[in-house]
Amino acid sequence: MERQNGWRPAPAQALAERPGDAPRPTPLALSVTAAAALSCLNIALDRWTASDGRPDLTALLDEAFAALAG
Repeated sequence: MERQNGWRPAPAQALAERPGDAPRPTPLALSVTAAAALSCLNIALDRWTASDGRPDLTALLDEAFAALAG
């Protein structure tokens, strides 16, 4: 968890630098979004590993992000 907490600033910064006309999210919102994305990755990797790498990892990631958005 400590290592992943150290990863959070990079995706949060990337989100902050996205172009667009939408209002800029707050630093807290950026951190929450980055943490949620990392959690989606971890859950998909856990499922993939538990299934001996049989399911498509990209499909698992898509499913995880869809569940988050839903």
